[in-house]
Amino acid sequence: MNYYKVTMTKRGKRMQEVVKAKSKISAIRTAKQEFSGFNILKAEETTPGLGDKFGDILNSLKKSFEPKVDIGNKISSIRQIAVMTDAGISIHDSIDEVAKNTENPKLKHIFTTMGNDINAGKGIGDSIEPYREDFGHVAIAMTNLGEKTGNIAGAYHKLANILESIRDNTKKFKKAIRTPLITFAAMGVAFTILIMVV
Repeated sequence: MNYYKVTMTKRGKRMQEVVKAKSKISAIRTAKQEFSGFNILKAEETTPGLGDKFGDILNSLKKSFEPKVDIGNKISSIRQIAVMTDAGISIHDSIDEVAKNTENPKLKHIFTTMGNDINAGKGIGDSIEPYREDFGHVAIAMTNLGEKTGNIAGAYHKLANILESIRDNTKKFKKAIRTPLITFAAMGVAFTILIMVV
């Protein structure tokens, strides 16, 4: 996200505000929404203020300490959305229903926000984009694919299968690596005891 200094006027009064947006065009759109009635003159890219920099650092620290969404919860939620949309329920109603029924508070917040964004007119790809860290690049790509092809149910069924195979492979890897780690640890302890005794 970049910072833009937006210059605007209203009844001869000139005003400048700093807006955080992805591009110059989206900064102008955001300024039009936040400051309705103002005439937008221009938007220039600027550096963030000290307070904004500190706020960004604080937000990134908070995000790093938040618990991650369990992959099992993601799989079941995505599978539920796929089944409901496949049955003919709208994507908005499906996401709202998943938000109501999930027990994970972070997923509940994510799906509630996505439902509100879709209700406000955003596409599902745009509404899931801010949660790239939570869902991953594959989920974003499959969502965009499903939205463009008009087959979100099929895309989400495939996505759930992909996430299940990732989960299974991770479990197999952890199981396979456990025995060599235990062996190396035992060898290290035995070697240390031999050196200390002899």
